[in-house]
Amino acid sequence: MGPSGLDSGSIIQHVQDDGWTRLRRGGVKRTGRASCLSFGGIALLTIAGFFVLAALRIHPLVSFVILCAVLVFAGLVVSAIAELLWGNGARVEVSRQPVRAGETFKVRCGIGRPRNAQELKVLWQGREEAVLRGYDTIRYTEPFHRQALSDVQNTSVSVDIPPDAMPSFSAKNVRIVWSVVVETRTGGGLAQNDFPLLVLPARS
Repeated sequence: MGPSGLDSGSIIQHVQDDGWTRLRRGGVKRTGRASCLSFGGIALLTIAGFFVLAALRIHPLVSFVILCAVLVFAGLVVSAIAELLWGNGARVEVSRQPVRAGETFKVRCGIGRPRNAQELKVLWQGREEAVLRGYDTIRYTEPFHRQALSDVQNTSVSVDIPPDAMPSFSAKNVRIVWSVVVETRTGGGLAQNDFPLLVLPARS
């Protein structure tokens, strides 16, 4: 575990020969047609699995375990298909990682599939993620800082972190997350690729 309760190894992908660090993608959020098709695909595969197991008259407990496995498998398959159809191959590199509040770092971004990257926006974002009830798995997200990074594809862009910025933090029901967000619009809708960056407290 790294500082502030975060595992820095889960964020850093690798340091390249030129000294820049390529960030690991934390997740992808899709809206529009891609999201609807993904949900429909998962539901269809799960329902098909249910009827197959019912026809085979397998023990209910075994059927439940198999259905859970089918649900996970369906999610992975649909996610891979969505990435193949609408993914933009976004990659984000930073000049230093981790970085402390009050320091400056540089960002550069590359797009592997430009045809799927219409209306490209790159943002430096800080947000709070919280679970309001201990038994609830729904995560509520509230950005408290959003900074547009212009021309980040053609050159590196400097980002200044305020000295009083909240550092990255992770607890049971709340997280403070800093990330570079790559937003693109394709035929499947809006896609947000999130690349977390570990921000440490300012030096005392």
